[in-house]
Amino acid sequence: MNDLLGPSEAKDGGILYLINDVYVEKDLIEEHLEKCLQREHFQAFVGTLKEYEKVFIGGGAVIYPMN
Repeated sequence: MNDLLGPSEAKDGGILYLINDVYVEKDLIEEHLEKCLQREHFQAFVGTLKEYEKVFIGGGAVIYPMN
């Protein structure tokens, strides 16, 4: 692996990026998304997801916390 932030640089293409957000209250998810839309880099982030995303699971549940 040459560059962990550059998926095209992978020698075998076998990198898995995982983003997990956990919210105590459901209303906080909407607040988070509203704040994201105001960030200047958000569209670039969405573009990266569109290019590399293989699986998206929204509204999942925590089965067992690791704390």
